[in-house]
This record gives sequence, C-alpha cells and structure tokens, in this order.
Amino acid sequence: MTSSRIARWLTVLLMITTSLALIQAPARAAVTYHVKGTDGFLPKQSKPFVDNVVGTLREGDAVSVQCQINNGGTDPYDGLTSRTWDQLIDGTWVYDWFISTPPQGADGFSLGVAHCDSGNPPSDDGSSAFVALGDSYSAGLGSYDHTGYSGDQCQRSPKTYSVTYATSYTPPSWLGRVTPRLLACSGAKTADMFTTYLGQPPQINWDANHNRTPGALGQNTKLVTLTIGGNDTGFADILAACLGPNSDGCWKSRLDQADTFINSSTGLQPRLRSVYDAVKKLAPKAHIVVLTYADGFPGVKMDCQDSLGVGGQMSQASLDHIHSTTRAMNSVVKLSAAISGVSVMEVSQSNWNGHDFCADEPMRYLNGLRYQNHDHAFPQDWDKHDNESYHPTIGGYQDEAGELAAYITSHWG
Repeated sequence: MTSSRIARWLTVLLMITTSLALIQAPARAAVTYHVKGTDGFLPKQSKPFVDNVVGTLREGDAVSVQCQINNGGTDPYDGLTSRTWDQLIDGTWVYDWFISTPPQGADGFSLGVAHCDSGNPPSDDGSSAFVALGDSYSAGLGSYDHTGYSGDQCQRSPKTYSVTYATSYTPPSWLGRVTPRLLACSGAKTADMFTTYLGQPPQINWDANHNRTPGALGQNTKLVTLTIGGNDTGFADILAACLGPNSDGCWKSRLDQADTFINSSTGLQPRLRSVYDAVKKLAPKAHIVVLTYADGFPGVKMDCQDSLGVGGQMSQASLDHIHSTTRAMNSVVKLSAAISGVSVMEVSQSNWNGHDFCADEPMRYLNGLRYQNHDHAFPQDWDKHDNESYHPTIGGYQDEAGELAAYITSHWG
C-alpha cells in the first residue's frame, strides 16, 4: 500500500473516531455571561489554577461558559478562597468569582450551571463554614450568659465575639449568613486542642498521624477565629496564687516565670504554631483569624475593691508588670501567626482604655474579681469568687465583634 493511500485511510479513521466521540459525549450547551468585578482584566488559564495564563479578557467581555467545577485552586493574589472555576467553550478556565454566573451555593456551584464532571460530584466532608476555636476568651466566659449551653463545662456563651459578629453584622458574600460552630472551651491550653477536654471532642479533628477525622474543620471551612496561649502562659494560675493575702512579691515572682516561658524558644511559640499549622492544614480554604488578648487592667493603681488583690495590695510596679507580660505574650502570638501564615487581628488597646475593670460597671469591657456577679469586697473570703472574673464582659465581646467585622471587610471584602 502506497504512503498516500495509508494517509487517506488514517484520515478517514480519524474522522470516524472523532464522530463517534461526539456522538458518545455531546457538547454541553454554553451559556453567555460577562466578566465583572475585576481591576480591568481577567486571565484565562489552561487549567483551573492561577499562574497558568494563556489569554486575557477585559472587564465586561462576554464569555461562553460550558461547565463549572468547585475544586480548583484559590486566588491568593486577591485573597479569595473560593475554588469554583468556569470552563469556557474554547476549553480555557476563568475564576468564577469574576464571572456574572448565579451566586455560588453552599456546595460552591452556581445554580443552573452544568458541572464539568457531574458523574463524580465532590464529596462533602461534613465540616462547617465558620468555626470558633480556642479558650475562655473565645468561649464567652465573663458574659454571665450561657443560654443554649446549659451544663456545658466549657462555659460557652452566645455573647462571645464570634457569635455576636455572625448575628449582628452583614457577612461577606464568600461566607454567607452562618452561625459559627463554637468549639472554644474555657481553660483550654494548646495541648488540649488536640484531645478530648472536659468531655468535649478535640477542637483539632485529626488523628495521631495528622490525618483528618470527622469534625468541624475541613474543605467547607471558610472562616476560623481563635484565641489560645493565655492558659499556657499561666495567667489564671498567677491570679489564683497572688490575689490572696500574699506579699506583693508574689506578682513579681510568678510574672517573671511567665516572662521566661513566653520568651523561651521552647516555650509559647512552638505550642502556638502547632495549633495554627494544624488548623491551616485541616481548613486549607479558610481565612484563619487569631485574636490577641485584650488588656483590661487599669493603667494606674486605684481603688477597685479586691480586683487588684485583697485589700488592694498590688503595687504599681506589679500592675505595670502585668501589662508588660501581656504585651510580650501578644507579641509572640503575632510572631507565631506570621510564621505559620495565618492572620492576626490585634484587639485595639485604645478601644479598651477607660473600659477596664475599675471603670464604672456599665463601661467595663473586662470583669475584675467578682462574686455572684458583683464586685468582690470581702477580703476574709477572697477565695470565693465567680469564674467569670477577669474575662471580657458582654461589652468587651461586642467591641471585639465590631473589630472583627471591620478586619474581615478590610482584608477580604
């Protein structure tokens, strides 16, 4: 057989094969949408991930979308965590955030847009969109309101900043109107995040080999809020040891120990990073926001009943030491978060000035030493006090919720 005859047979065979393929897999009907919300241009990608540019579209251009996926890459350049991409009629991909398709549902797909692989829909790992982790400063202790959490040893509250943010502010479109899954637990240290604590399952849902187990954090998670490290530093233990009828030297001794732990390379930082890194691994699409600890102690020693030690025995030097230890702890929180690649919302100290526990009660953002929801004022029974003491008030949590709303809007829209 001559070479020309072989070429003709190959051409016929290719035409037959192509025709059969078209019969077996009819093309999806493309729908026209438009490019929107860009800074003027939108890259076309060879696959559904950034940095694979093969062309460019302009704001307002018409595009023919034939199908959509919800498991492509995120857009780190614009700080977007959506993984939804649209395939155009020419086979290229564009990031759906900038296309006028219908809004994405909870599953990441736009209503009415065909799925590129409808025969293999993505699995749902049962994770939550908004997860609130951490210790008592995230659980809501101090609010004296534990409605809906009766008998919960973690002492969670619907007045904590994460729930207040979700119920009082308009959420961004990428999050939607969702209530956080509140897992934060009073008394938790970094190690307690990985294990059953006070009868509650681990906040970090992975096994001994760092493989995900069923739980709140996962592929669906879009926002995580977190405070942790205060109990590792020992602030609760320091207060318990030094508030009573001890010499003022107790504060210096115990705060010196805390300073040593905070500044040690084997102290607070590696513990914080173990938590931040785990959350980031389990929730790769989430915006993770670590909050610093607000300082609600007064700047100047004054009469605050027993809140500055029984009989007000704390000196100005010890009060200054509390402030400096708190600043040092928050500095390590910020450094650790930066190394792990998670975000930090530094609670505004200027917002809290004048709202310390020595202020008039309606103005306070932090409780002092309390007993039966009143200021403690009987030194002979100094050890009888509420565990809500030295935690944010409802006003304090409301301030943090407002700061969180502003932070999220300014960073991710």
